[in-house]
Amino acid sequence: MLRNHEIDSSNLSPAIMVMNMPKIDVMYAFIAVDKEPNDEGVVAAFLNGAWMPLVGADMKRVESLKLLAQNIAKATGKKITLAKFQAREDVEVIS
Repeated sequence: MLRNHEIDSSNLSPAIMVMNMPKIDVMYAFIAVDKEPNDEGVVAAFLNGAWMPLVGADMKRVESLKLLAQNIAKATGKKITLAKFQAREDVEVIS
């Protein structure tokens, strides 16, 4: 039997592994302006050979990412903003 954090990924791409989590109604993301004010994106960190976007659905996760965001801000000289997105709208369900 697998516990929540142990997932048999032998036949799955890491991009499609889903853990048993509560419904996501709010998302937080660390974002940064790139070259112009209207050119912004989600900040990501390269960890263990893969890019991980700095996003979370709860403040516990967000707090765990804050030091990464601070280090990236120092390394790049860019201001990083923590943004909160809400008002969920399901656009498509893929089966």
